[in-house]
Amino acid sequence: MGRKNKYSKEIKIKVINEYIQGFKSIGNIAYDLGCNEKAVRDWIMMYKEYGADIFDDKTRNQSYTKEFKEKVVKEYLDGKGSIESLQIKYKILSN
Repeated sequence: MGRKNKYSKEIKIKVINEYIQGFKSIGNIAYDLGCNEKAVRDWIMMYKEYGADIFDDKTRNQSYTKEFKEKVVKEYLDGKGSIESLQIKYKILSN
């Protein structure tokens, strides 16, 4: 049995479209859903980069190798990207 996301793909796409169309702010969306604004910002950035499929249900949490983690941390420490930009670049969905 797969894990259950707190917010469905449909809800995420709906609120992202409300934001993109200018109907709601990130703050309003976060308040309505009872989540923090960073989560909504992350959804929007991932959606713009990878499309709606990024929100497809996964059967388990993503795991990363030690080498991958070191690579991403090294890029961050070398100033090659912000946490958010590296998160998007490497499709790291969790904070």
